[in-house]
Amino acid sequence: MMSIDARFAVVCVAAAALLSPPVMATPPANAPPGTICVTPAGWCHAVKPGPPGAPCACQGPNGWVQGRLR
Repeated sequence: MMSIDARFAVVCVAAAALLSPPVMATPPANAPPGTICVTPAGWCHAVKPGPPGAPCACQGPNGWVQGRLR
């Protein structure tokens, strides 16, 4: 049987994992300019590359999310 200290540690680790914000992957640093679409929800490879700063969109679980090419 686990001691009270060990149980407390397990509960603290579980709570920290549940309460921490989700980690978002960063876009690849070596991608050619205008090929990565960055949105508030994350990033994706551009469907149609273009000049950096041009509008773009990434498909998300709830539909398309607008962003800008990087």
